[in-house]
Amino acid sequence: LLSGIASYAALKINEDSAFGRLFVWQVTGEMINDLPLLGIGYGNFSLKYIDYQASFLQRPENQRYIGNASDVKRAHNEYLEVFAETGLIGFLLFVWILYEFFVRAKAIIRNQNEDSGHANIIARASIYSLVVILVHSVFDSPLHVTPILLLLFLNFSIVSTYSKKEGLDSRRAILRDFVLNVNPFFR
Repeated sequence: LLSGIASYAALKINEDSAFGRLFVWQVTGEMINDLPLLGIGYGNFSLKYIDYQASFLQRPENQRYIGNASDVKRAHNEYLEVFAETGLIGFLLFVWILYEFFVRAKAIIRNQNEDSGHANIIARASIYSLVVILVHSVFDSPLHVTPILLLLFLNFSIVSTYSKKEGLDSRRAILRDFVLNVNPFFR
């Protein structure tokens, strides 16, 4: 509810920015539709955007958006940009990494032993921090800002370290041992 109110207020404060982002998202959708499986290539958004925008604006039904045209470097939505650059395969990998983070963090929180109090608090803080980054990622490109990207990696590292320390990484250890011991290429 608060998110919806904040979004509406932001729209009313700066409608040009909001409509500009919606336009960029439409053009990004064209990129995704063009190469849905593998994407346009990691890091190529800023190189390819202007061409896709020109193609989008050449269609008669899109002439009304011509006032929103600009040479943007980011999609102002991390999820759309990841999908456009890396395709469905890269996007699913991105979602899987986030899923693993939350699974491990929840396991740390659920693990109630005498030594887990500190880990529990840190896991909750990491979850809250990542949720803020992920919500911000809907309207901007925070993962392209070095301090925020470092915070993301710090959160991943903290949760990974505590999940191993708490002995919650057993299914990954089983898979790792299987790959290393059964697969002849890793011997």
